[in-house]
Amino acid sequence: MKTYVVQWSPRAERRMDEFTYYVAQDSSWAYARRLTKRITREVNKGLRHAPLAYSPAPEWGEGVRRMPLLGRRVLFEVDEAAREVRVLTVMGGAENPREVC
Repeated sequence: MKTYVVQWSPRAERRMDEFTYYVAQDSSWAYARRLTKRITREVNKGLRHAPLAYSPAPEWGEGVRRMPLLGRRVLFEVDEAAREVRVLTVMGGAENPREVC
């Protein structure tokens, strides 16, 4: 099975930090961190093994794909030749991608 290297952009990492803080406002820090770790783990796992299985999202840019996960949308690009995936951002379903990308 082919595997890919998953890299998170600074923007995607920042968005995950913001999400942790957002969840912690209505819940505990422990829960927020567990949820963030779960999302990160699932993204890394899914994109490492099958990034091309996720839908293209040309409305957000050429070559951009999306992975729905736990009410979030993960936008990413795949470099097939280099066997790399770059996570561009992570956002909620109601967020405008133009404002978070």
